[in-house]
Amino acid sequence: MEQGDIVKAHCNRCSGDRNHFIIHVHEEEWSEDLGDEAFISGKDRYELLKCAGCGDVRLRHANWFSEHEDERGKPIPTITYYPPASIRREPAWLSSVDVSHGVNVHIVWMPEYVSRLLREVYIALQNDCCSIAAMGIRALLERLMIEHVDDQGSFSANLDTFEKAGYVGGRQRGIIETTLEVGHASVHRNYNPTRQDVAQVLDIAENIIESIYVSAEQAKALKKRIPPRAKRKKTTDD
Repeated sequence: MEQGDIVKAHCNRCSGDRNHFIIHVHEEEWSEDLGDEAFISGKDRYELLKCAGCGDVRLRHANWFSEHEDERGKPIPTITYYPPASIRREPAWLSSVDVSHGVNVHIVWMPEYVSRLLREVYIALQNDCCSIAAMGIRALLERLMIEHVDDQGSFSANLDTFEKAGYVGGRQRGIIETTLEVGHASVHRNYNPTRQDVAQVLDIAENIIESIYVSAEQAKALKKRIPPRAKRKKTTDD
């Protein structure tokens, strides 16, 4: 494949494998003599790719090493993307969201720490740092509780007050406890969660954040768009 050809590659913006144009290629081969007629060799191929759908541009690096082969002796390339390939999209509401549908401007606002910590979690997940991602989710949820109910002195007390304040129900409380336990185990018990584990707890955390900030504002904006009920006219029989 050369410049101008079309190849399949992962696109973060489209979230999956898509057709990409090769807009530049650079290759380098290397070898090293180990003595006694033994040597190793390899090749690096760098491709600058542009998605044929969304137009996103990224770099793909393919590395071949003579000692990394399959059972038939065929070299197995190591593929790396820059920026790294993401396994999921950031939620749309992570940036400012207009929920007014063009009627009256109604922008969803979230504290700075929410977007900052959540983006750091996504960066950790992209780089397969699952323990770091789990710790970040725990820190985010704990900070979220303290933001709304103040620090009650312990995680359990914070969660009790958070529940009593109506931010979560009894069933959700159990889910939050399990979610935070993943982060606690990563910190204190050398637990290394899988990407699937982190994706599950991230779903839960994002649902809580969305319900507190986005859904509440959507309800306010919707209420403003609903026409009021017509007043009932009194009749002589009333």
